[in-house]
Formats: sequence, C-alpha cells, structure tokens
Amino acid sequence: MNLNYNQQDYVLDNPKEFKRLEDQVLQKAYSLEDELRHLDLRPGDRVLDAGCGSGVLSKFLIKKVPNITIDACDYSDLRIQQAQNLNTQSERITYHLSDLGSLPFAEGTFDVVISRYVFEYLKNPIEICHELKRVLRPGGIVYLIDLDGVFQNFWTANSRFNELLSLLEKKLDFDLFVGRKLPSILNQAGFKNISWDASIHLFNESEEIQKEIQNNFTRLVGAKEPFSKILGGEEVFDEFFHLYLEEMKKIETNGNVLFFNKFLAWGRK
Repeated sequence: MNLNYNQQDYVLDNPKEFKRLEDQVLQKAYSLEDELRHLDLRPGDRVLDAGCGSGVLSKFLIKKVPNITIDACDYSDLRIQQAQNLNTQSERITYHLSDLGSLPFAEGTFDVVISRYVFEYLKNPIEICHELKRVLRPGGIVYLIDLDGVFQNFWTANSRFNELLSLLEKKLDFDLFVGRKLPSILNQAGFKNISWDASIHLFNESEEIQKEIQNNFTRLVGAKEPFSKILGGEEVFDEFFHLYLEEMKKIETNGNVLFFNKFLAWGRK
C-alpha cells in the first residue's frame, strides 16, 4: 500500500466501489455541475484529474469543454483498469497508474489540477499539494473538492447506534473534517489567491433519501473488513450495518437528520 494514503484506504479497491462512484454522481448532492461552479476551464487547457477513481470527473469535463486534454491518475491499478475499460469515447483522456506524491510529469505541465474526494484519505496533504503545485504551470489553478463531517452527519435517538457510530468515528483512519482545512492546506503549500466556498446538503426529499440509502449500503459492504476490525468483529459490524440502514429509513418519519457539508477550495501557483 502506498505510504501517502491512510491504512484503511484499501476500501476503495473493492471492485463494487467503481459502480458506486458512477451511480453516486447522478445524485443531486454529488452534482459535478455544482461542484465545478467556480472553475473556468478554457478550450485547449491541459488538466490533471488527481485521484481519478472511476474517471467520472474526466468524462464529465471532456464532454463539457471542447479541446481540453486530461491526464487521469490514481494509485489503484484496479480503478485505472476499470476506468480505461469504460472510457470508449474519448482519446483525449490518458490514464496513469501513479501515486499523487510522485507524479510522472514534468514541472509546469498542467493548466489546471482538480482533486475530488481524495484529500480525506491522505496522510500528508500538504506534501501532496506541493507535488500538485510542481506540475502546474505558473499561474495555473488547483481546485479541490471534499466533504466535511461525514459519519458525524447523521443523528438519531437510537443510543446503541450512536454508541457504535462514535466508536467508528474515533478509530477511522480518515480525516473526517478535511473539507474545512482545504484553504489552509493550500496556503501552507504556497498557493496564492486562495478562495473557498462551502455548502450544506440536506437529505430531506424521499427520492434523494432512497438514493443515499443505496449509496451508503454499497459503501458499508465495501468497508466490512476494516470496519469489523474497528468495531470488534463481524457480528458487531452486522449489527451496526443493520442499524445504520434502519435508522436511515426513518429520516422521513422519526426526525432523524442526515446531511453533509461540502467544501470547494482553489488557488494559483
């Protein structure tokens, strides 16, 4: 496993994670159009999709902006293979198996670097930002997208569920509050003209609740092994899994609350 990522990041190597990422972007709360509202890409720009996952961002950008070229990087061999297999319509996307801490590009290669839902998994985000900065041309833009407060964004009166959720939160090897840190991370990495925006996404419509239930179902299935170790065994994980889904189903009836905050941060080299 790459040393730039947290130990539990192999959850992302679960084969089912690919389909979840492809389905998730269709939800209103994960809208790419909304997330990229502050980014002005120009025809002809060369873009780095840093931590491309399933490649959903790259495919969106290729359709949206004419004549851009995209290099899409991910440290997961499985994810790169899946993204390549699905990308049958554009020769303007090139996929690379690469660690973000040691990118295979010369200094000043890119006009824009975008990293979406990646920084929560990084051990050394400032060091990664230095590498992203290296491959940007002078005046180039880095654009970061991440969530804030995940797993702490669900409230229910079920005391057993809250007990298990609290245990999980304390021991997860992710930065659950990385979103609010993104502007500071960019500043510490030496970026200039830093700006940021944040929004809250509420799950209070029946259709969106059902989609997020399915989304979290797939997330938890993929995370069974590491979560079982944290919680003390598969039986406790199964209990948590059942409670999580049951409590989500009560959002419309029991006053349960599900939401997340999303942060966008960008700056120039």
